Amino acid sequence: MKANNKKIQVRTSENKIVILGREAGKSKIIVTTKGKDKKGKKIKKTISVNVNPDYTETENNDRDLALEEFAKKYQYLCKTPAMYDGYLLYSDTENIVQGEFRFEVQPLTYDIDDYDSDGQSELLIVNKDPYTDWGEAAMRFQMYEVDSMGQVSLSAEQLCTTKYGDIYGTEILRKGNTRVFKYKKDNEWMIAAEQNIQGTFFDGHARDLLMVVKYQDKPEVKQFEIIGSAEGEWYQGTPDEQAIKSTMKRKYTDLDLNVDVDRIFDGKKHVYDYIANPISLAKTEYSFDRDLLKQGKWSKFSYIICSEK
Repeated sequence: MKANNKKIQVRTSENKIVILGREAGKSKIIVTTKGKDKKGKKIKKTISVNVNPDYTETENNDRDLALEEFAKKYQYLCKTPAMYDGYLLYSDTENIVQGEFRFEVQPLTYDIDDYDSDGQSELLIVNKDPYTDWGEAAMRFQMYEVDSMGQVSLSAEQLCTTKYGDIYGTEILRKGNTRVFKYKKDNEWMIAAEQNIQGTFFDGHARDLLMVVKYQDKPEVKQFEIIGSAEGEWYQGTPDEQAIKSTMKRKYTDLDLNVDVDRIFDGKKHVYDYIANPISLAKTEYSFDRDLLKQGKWSKFSYIICSEK
């Protein structure tokens, strides 16, 4: 069974002939039976069809299956929460700290959904991207689409960066966490990454990073659109603390997020907690006990990596 139009896919499903085409048009389908006629020849039948570009539920299910199979080719971390080791060295002769972490950067989790509201599903993969030799791993989003022939390809990617910094997946010298989640705004999927840190480099800093994007698929344009970001960092108790919090409040408001900035920067709440019906995709947690840091010796610390897929 074959079509004379390369843009048409023909196959059988549950004893039915399924004809798929992304574009409207005409095609001739040649069907050859396994049985033979009285002369011992296979029976052929040519059918002329008009291909409708509208996608049926069955076709969408086939696309979802293709995306799922593609995603399963990756070896993902964190099907269950896992603990990873890191090490710090405080120099004997210099007032510096060196560090490393024992973690192989790789895809973290995936999610299949209709992210661009076109009636078809896409595959979102959240990656941990190598960033620096300090043991940091930035978050990277990748979106994949599947065509009418069942071929899956990368359509867009976005490194999670705010105006001044990067949202990390895991790093040393930090106490806090990073979460990737999605939520609906005006019936569209928003994808967000948030990092909340307390005690950056042991100096009393508090920091919150938030980046919100959405995936858009328009003619000739498939990309992540940055909806906005918010970033704030300060020494707690300093005179400029309230000014920075006011600026952060405005940035959250610009993203239509009504949050308690004080509780966020105290580490008691996260932006995620103030969003209606968020869906968490992945989360990392990391912390280091500075009392374990011994001069001239490698000191072990641990962090948790977990996916909520």
